[in-house]
Amino acid sequence: MESSPMRYVAACALGIVWLTTAGAAEIYCNAQGRDCRDRPSGSATIARTVTAAQAAAIISGNDTAAPSSAGADPVATQRQQNAARDEAQAAVQKDLADKRSEQCKKAQENYQRAIAASTLSTIDKAGGQHVMTDAEANQYRLNARLAIEQSCKSGT
Repeated sequence: MESSPMRYVAACALGIVWLTTAGAAEIYCNAQGRDCRDRPSGSATIARTVTAAQAAAIISGNDTAAPSSAGADPVATQRQQNAARDEAQAAVQKDLADKRSEQCKKAQENYQRAIAASTLSTIDKAGGQHVMTDAEANQYRLNARLAIEQSCKSGT
């Protein structure tokens, strides 16, 4: 019995597909990338596709090789990048809040000194002291009060 060339090609194609899928396995891990298994369980998702030998090593806990950057899990990489960005944004917000608090405190101290003083003076360019008139002192106190409102307002 003679086989047709079409059957031979189909058999070869089927063999190639079988060989390529037999060497690959999917690993399912929880969201933290731990508790890896060969079958999904609970909220586990596919962490990466590896060879059957690598899958066996990961599941048995004997996977000592660090994953290469080429085979790194893009979801885990994105999570790490998002976490780093979120942490940096939180640090910036904390630094801004600390700076605003410091500026607010200085503005309040300046205003308290201005209203407690009976006379106010400045130093001119030549290094001499200039005593402010009542109108100048009142304007200085008003500016100090406005500085508090500007420095101590929340949310900006």
